[in-house]
Amino acid sequence: MEPARARRHTDWQTIEGTFMPPSDPARLPDHDDELEAKRAAVREGFADADAGRVVPHEDVRRWLLDLAAGRRTERPRPR
Repeated sequence: MEPARARRHTDWQTIEGTFMPPSDPARLPDHDDELEAKRAAVREGFADADAGRVVPHEDVRRWLLDLAAGRRTERPRPR
């Protein structure tokens, strides 16, 4: 059974919570390098998820609870 995937929007950008169409010049931020770095990180995350390199929710939850309790544990690795 294939895992459910979130719908991905590749042709829009959010500025202050407002969806801006791609043709709107106001959508271009002042920090292009920072924005591109964030977009690249998101694309990398999508590629990892598509390739099955994911960490189960319960593993992340357990790790975060350990951190909150002051226990230093190794970050969970993708399966």
